[in-house]
Amino acid sequence: MRPLVVSALCMVKGRSVRILVCNLTWEPQEVLLRKIGGTQVRIKRLNEDVAEDAMFSPDKFRGDSGTTRKLDNSGDLGLSLLPYEIARVDYQISG
Repeated sequence: MRPLVVSALCMVKGRSVRILVCNLTWEPQEVLLRKIGGTQVRIKRLNEDVAEDAMFSPDKFRGDSGTTRKLDNSGDLGLSLLPYEIARVDYQISG
């Protein structure tokens, strides 16, 4: 990752993993998370498309668990982030 362009934080509790990925710029960014240890992930986004819902209906926004995406055999996850977007990626460590 390039500092001051994209930032990420990974948290692990038991077999549960949460990664927060943030686009720190006004331009869309492509991000590749490599070797994720699961077979599928759940992605929830906070960006310009959902910001109004998050502000005016926060309970509804928090209640939406995001979208599920299967990973291929490589375990890599590509994300396209909108300007200033925050993506939350959740998964369970397999094995």
